[in-house]
Amino acid sequence: MKIKYSALMAALILSTLFFSCKTKSKRTSQMGVKGRYINSAFLKYIPDSIPGNIFVYCYELNFNKADSANVFYGFEQGKVAYKKQDDKYKLINASQGKDLAFIINKDSSITLIDSTVTGSHTNSLFVKVDNIPGKEWVFEKYLNDKMITGEYVLYKNGIATPQKVQFTSDGQVKGLKPYTNFSICYSGDCVEETEPISNLIALKGNDSLANLYAFKINKTANSIIFYNIEAPIKDIKGNRQILDKAYEFRKK
Repeated sequence: MKIKYSALMAALILSTLFFSCKTKSKRTSQMGVKGRYINSAFLKYIPDSIPGNIFVYCYELNFNKADSANVFYGFEQGKVAYKKQDDKYKLINASQGKDLAFIINKDSSITLIDSTVTGSHTNSLFVKVDNIPGKEWVFEKYLNDKMITGEYVLYKNGIATPQKVQFTSDGQVKGLKPYTNFSICYSGDCVEETEPISNLIALKGNDSLANLYAFKINKTANSIIFYNIEAPIKDIKGNRQILDKAYEFRKK
């Protein structure tokens, strides 16, 4: 009797575990993809390139619904439905009526099969990041960190000055009056503002003050140089020439 009782209990335990795992798996499947992801492939290439030369489908994906994702394109945003198909997922009608497949990798990153719409030889890799309270999109924080965040010494005519300047990850600039904020151009019409195409940064002060500069990063000298650019030409889009040096910053 004891043997029969033990066998019965073992069967009940195994049965409970089976249905528990099955229910959990079903629940996970119903929940869909969760979390916020940024385009790490773009961030990887941008320090050695120019935004206008890097083609991407989007910069950020926020899966906060079981069947759709909020998508940040840089110059605009939208919502795209998705569904699972076999071992992949698909963003439905993601670009010009085309679906875009994506894969959840073992490290929780996402490979978006977007080379068909970007014309690139590789697909985009997205990594999971935390939300930032009060921020709808967080991509620019990581862009700033990759490009410019840090403390610098202002140089004039190749000589260090006592002036210290700080660019923060949340887009503030300190020590460079009258400017208080900055934004790096990475999408939209601004990427083609100069001839030749260059990295561009807007320095802003009060509501009426905003100046656009071209900039170059010199990794060897650990410096960033800002250049003045030509004023906008009436009735002409872009084609603004890069002029003389405006600022030179070197890391402390």
